[in-house]
Amino acid sequence: MATVRVCIPYGEEERCFSLPQGNLLGVFQPRDTSVVGDVPQAVGQALRQPIGGPPLRELARGARKVLIVADDSTRLTPTERILPVLLEELNAVGIPDEAITLLIALGTHRAMTPSEIEQKFGREVVGRIQVLNHNAFEPSLLVDLGTTPGGVHVQVHRLAPEADLVIGVGSIVPHHIPGFSGGAKIIQPGICGEQTTGE
Repeated sequence: MATVRVCIPYGEEERCFSLPQGNLLGVFQPRDTSVVGDVPQAVGQALRQPIGGPPLRELARGARKVLIVADDSTRLTPTERILPVLLEELNAVGIPDEAITLLIALGTHRAMTPSEIEQKFGREVVGRIQVLNHNAFEPSLLVDLGTTPGGVHVQVHRLAPEADLVIGVGSIVPHHIPGFSGGAKIIQPGICGEQTTGE
């Protein structure tokens, strides 16, 4: 019986295997797309001309406290290239670095180490703003927002409701549990309590 060899990406390597040709329906992959050549320029343009919403500068105007919620090292979001541009946009409307905090959306993952934080977010960002690990298991860091109509008890990191503006930074990628990671997941489970996530 004829066999076919298939290779799939696996981290920085490839894994290859063979199987009977009659057992292979096909090899499916995303269409090739052009790579963004200048990430800071593209991020800046997206912040100034977003799809379906006002520019960041308009949203941020008048804010005294800004919270950036960013995904952790289990995600490949190039935060070290995105965040400096984001900070410049916030500074441009008069929000100083001292008024900006970055909260790492760990969900129920372990805390990131200082070296992991610097690698993920970049030395520049870590030197400019306060960067904190979320801890879903520490009640003193959480505020109670009540119960949803579906009966879920909502506890979120206290910095979120204290901020005048909350900005999520993350990737939208396939995920084995909810289908996709990113979007609203940056808040739940990202910065919610473990009881909320468990319900």
